Amino acid sequence: MKKVILALALAASLAQSAAAFEFKHPGFGLSRDDLDYLKAHAKEEPYASALAELKAATPLGYRMRGPFEEVSRTPNRCLGEWCGDMQMIYNSARMWYLTGNEAYAKQGRDILLAWAKTHKRWSGAESYLSMGDFAYRLYGGAEILRGTWPGWTEEDTATVKKYFLENYWGAANVPRPLRSANQGALQLVTGVGVAIFCDDVEKLKQCLAAYRDDVTGGLADTLPNGEIGDSGRDQGHAYGQFLHLALIAEAFWTQGIDVYSLRSNRLLACAEFYSRFNVGKGLDFIPFGSEYDCYPGHGGAPGSVRKCPDLLNILRTAYVVRKGMSAPYLEEYLSQHRENGESIMFRRDKDASRARTLREQEKLPLMTVSKLEAHPVGSVPSGASATLRNGVWTVKGTGGHIANPRDVFYMFHSLPMEGDGAIVVRCDSIESDAPHPIAGIAFAEDLNPSSRLLTIHMVDKIELKGVVTPRVAVGMWRSSASSHNRFGQMHRRWDSSVTMPRWLKLERRGDRVTAFHSIDGASWSPMQNVDFDGLAKTCYVGLFVAEGENVTARFSHLRMTCGDGRGGLEAPATPIQFFSSPSPKVIHLRWLESFGADTYRIERAAGAGENWEELGTTGKTEWIDKGVHTGKTYRYRLTPVSAKFGEGSPVELTAAARLP
Repeated sequence: MKKVILALALAASLAQSAAAFEFKHPGFGLSRDDLDYLKAHAKEEPYASALAELKAATPLGYRMRGPFEEVSRTPNRCLGEWCGDMQMIYNSARMWYLTGNEAYAKQGRDILLAWAKTHKRWSGAESYLSMGDFAYRLYGGAEILRGTWPGWTEEDTATVKKYFLENYWGAANVPRPLRSANQGALQLVTGVGVAIFCDDVEKLKQCLAAYRDDVTGGLADTLPNGEIGDSGRDQGHAYGQFLHLALIAEAFWTQGIDVYSLRSNRLLACAEFYSRFNVGKGLDFIPFGSEYDCYPGHGGAPGSVRKCPDLLNILRTAYVVRKGMSAPYLEEYLSQHRENGESIMFRRDKDASRARTLREQEKLPLMTVSKLEAHPVGSVPSGASATLRNGVWTVKGTGGHIANPRDVFYMFHSLPMEGDGAIVVRCDSIESDAPHPIAGIAFAEDLNPSSRLLTIHMVDKIELKGVVTPRVAVGMWRSSASSHNRFGQMHRRWDSSVTMPRWLKLERRGDRVTAFHSIDGASWSPMQNVDFDGLAKTCYVGLFVAEGENVTARFSHLRMTCGDGRGGLEAPATPIQFFSSPSPKVIHLRWLESFGADTYRIERAAGAGENWEELGTTGKTEWIDKGVHTGKTYRYRLTPVSAKFGEGSPVELTAAARLP
């Protein structure tokens, strides 16, 4: 096997870390240990019945439906033929290893090489979706054949590597911004499959960075309560996004990299959120989404989509079997679903494998602001101002188009920011006689009308379904790349539930700037991910009003990385959601982040008593209490703490040490 160096230089957090690395094959979808486990239990139930289904779906003598030089989705051309053959590659590879019959291996290899030598291009608007949907069939089958069958040759490997690099890698789009939610996860699962099969460390690093940090299509498109970008869309798309995030995590684990532990075991939180909703015990929904859209509530009804339990088997193995953690709602969901020839691949009751944990991406510091500098951009009439009183910024002015240098004029109340940083503010109100006045925050490379620019702002007085309502929008100018290659947008499906106040955030990391919005200043929904290649070290962030005359906007809770630390003290906010996943011996507490909190203090009291015991303090969004007794009820108190501004108001819950 090829030994290389995997430099885990993921942003600043892993910049100094490097380790000798050896790609493992099979290393995508199913590992050799996974396959050996299946063989050892093939005569037991539920394995025997599920594997019988797989055998029935894998006839020897299968007649290929392709190959073709071109495959397209939207419009569909030769797509069904490609899908059928990819499934048979995967089926044949698995059957080879499980039975030892080389006729299966030869069948899978012949189909794969026929496509690799014939298929020249993808076309259509959505081909990347099918590439991702069938990634674990294509790459998983290729990995099993390459890594286990003696009849596989180095020439076969070279042929397939060339095929993957020329026909599939481009769909991944990394290191550029991913598309939204399930679409971004589908892009990324393709990239991971190519990187592993091709033994390409640089591509694996790019995929790992995107998985950890890309806010529109990676793990960052989630909340601590377990919501993911498509949770509010519908259960089918949510499952698809979630499945591919799990498949990617498992591929990294096989390569010795643990992403399961990132963001306070975020994928476990997602599994519990998805499961408890679909067994009818869901949490209140926090408005959330992705660049594609933001949603005010759960998508679909509980159980509205019956999916193969492969996803939750992956996560049960990862957290319950390997890490010994509790997942009561996941287990309840799985108990209601029958295994089949796909899901059984990931069912484990023992797994002693280990992987290396990663450091989290560092949070950008935010400070209060007492003074902003007024900079005219374009020909701005007199009368513009920005004043601070009792923590509220009142910004007055007149402006034109914010992201079109042919008609830019506005007063930019801003500060210079060196390198990485962020600005956060709550937009409380907009007043103007203009048809659609706007107010928000901007990131600009310089103070010229033609500056490279990203804004996120509120648009007032938009009529939607007969109701006049505000909307959130972004504007951008002269970006190098963006999620979905957009250059300005409003979310599409929002109804009149969108109101002010609304929290807005812009964040710079390197050459990437990202726009977010939120209902609480902590549960951030991404709206746009933008690359500006070669950004200057010093750029500008601040407040503005535009799109009308005599616009007055009020902002509060202004924070900047480049702030002066003055402008008033403010205790951290109380988290808007605090909940538990109880089991007989463990109570797993989770909560949403709170604006202004650095850490959270956890206390416990037995029964209805007031004798509070401090359990500890954490900077994470979870606490696992193993010091409970089956059948007993406990009260928990969570207090947000700021190192500079003190404690916020606590929130409490009651949980019992038993199955939910």
